[in-house]
Amino acid sequence: MVIGSNGFHVQYKKADPNFDLQPLAGPAEWIAPYNWTYRAHGGAANDIQGVKYGFEATVAKRTIFSLQYDDLERISNGEDQSFVCAQVFYLF
Repeated sequence: MVIGSNGFHVQYKKADPNFDLQPLAGPAEWIAPYNWTYRAHGGAANDIQGVKYGFEATVAKRTIFSLQYDDLERISNGEDQSFVCAQVFYLF
């Protein structure tokens, strides 16, 4: 939590088709980035594989900026499913 501190991470992801059951997804999952793996935007991590790159930095007291790039593709047909996500976490 030292202002100016930062970190980087890399993560491999793979979720075969039917890894998560779309009909069982709830509202918390409907707004997650993994919904972009479905044309109808309604489910969780299914039929994807790739690498996630993430960076975090403490920008102010109790405030962390996070940036991630998921370089994903659909396993079944190779369709690009990549996305960028930026977030600010304020801890209290």
